[in-house]
Amino acid sequence: QRQMCIRDRVNSLISRSGSKAASNDILDARDQLLVNLSKNLNFTVDYNSSGSVNVRIGDSGNGPLLLEKANVSTLTATSDNNKISLNINKSGIKTSGDYITSGIISGITQFYNLVQDTIKDIGNLAEKVTQDMNEIQVSGIDLNGNMGKSMFSINSMSPVADNKNKSLLTFNLIEGNPCLLYTSDAADE
Repeated sequence: QRQMCIRDRVNSLISRSGSKAASNDILDARDQLLVNLSKNLNFTVDYNSSGSVNVRIGDSGNGPLLLEKANVSTLTATSDNNKISLNINKSGIKTSGDYITSGIISGITQFYNLVQDTIKDIGNLAEKVTQDMNEIQVSGIDLNGNMGKSMFSINSMSPVADNKNKSLLTFNLIEGNPCLLYTSDAADE
């Protein structure tokens, strides 16, 4: 419900900014929404002759449309337990979110992906140390003249998932309450 309220208010502000009767307050509110959005992701804005805007994701000006008049795209994130993938959904068509290269959303995605890469690197390092130490151990003899034995066993360790140790990563990128923005529609409600 909150998402619908935000989308309706944003669309209301944008559509009013495109009319000849759009007040400076509406235009300022629209611009403030764009400033707030810029903290979350990178985008370009095309101002139409009527004053309405098209918002495209990315820095090139050719990225997927996030907002075109009253048509809104939805950003979604998916994870395959290794990487987070961002998608832009517009009218049932998915586009890769690779255009998002800065802002909070990009930062969270890059951080999560870096953590996964680091975990993989630490696992590879542990395996290499284990193999090297075992190689040294079995190439020598102990104080009794017996051949050395492996010190570590890679196969003896296996991760076990604990169903109690699961959580969802959820976050809300909305600052303030856009439903409280004043418009003449809001006064009629």
